[in-house]
Amino acid sequence: MKAIKGRIRHILRLAAADLALAAIVLGLFFALDALGGANAASLSAAADMAALVPDRAVYRGDRSRVAFVCTVNWDAAALRSIIETLEARGESITFAAAPELAEASPGLIAELVRAGQEVAILAEKGITREKLMSAAAVIERAGGTAPGIVICSQGGETARRTAASLGMTAVAGSVDLVCLRGSAAEIEARALDFVSGGDIVICAPTAAFAAAFSRILEYYSALGLTTSTVSGTIYD
Repeated sequence: MKAIKGRIRHILRLAAADLALAAIVLGLFFALDALGGANAASLSAAADMAALVPDRAVYRGDRSRVAFVCTVNWDAAALRSIIETLEARGESITFAAAPELAEASPGLIAELVRAGQEVAILAEKGITREKLMSAAAVIERAGGTAPGIVICSQGGETARRTAASLGMTAVAGSVDLVCLRGSAAEIEARALDFVSGGDIVICAPTAAFAAAFSRILEYYSALGLTTSTVSGTIYD
């Protein structure tokens, strides 16, 4: 019954999003019709430029998927439980490592890569270009692959522009499970109430989240959503 109710909420969210998109398209159609061909070309060029603004972060992806971003600021014991849950299901998510953690615990980065997980950089507010480059180098040495994703949910516009200047994709979460607060049941309730296809879900390696993680994954699977990495959600 819980899965059925969740599916109904999911369908209603998508329908609302589609209606909003239709309204935007109709508005643009009438605006372009009024402005004429020359102005329409100008609007098109402006839209193309807006798409290239470097401080815009990606925050949604493929509607058939849900991407998880586990933000790692410390080497939490619950990390191993989360990895085991993913391995048992044959699934991968994204672990966003803070630069300080990547530098202090390269073995942890290597462990995540060996487990088939994606490793990104967690860009906190005020992060510098040098710090971002250093973190990328540490992750590449530890895991063998240079990170292409920078999680900027709390990083601000400067972090997003810095990521873009280094050829990395800046990503902001669309849902935060607030894993530093509440019990496993409360975190699970947040996941069931607020997530829909295409979301990028921010979580943290707390014991409460680890306890709820398997049930959350089962719930999303019942909705027909595939658990994925950030790259697998925004690029596919």
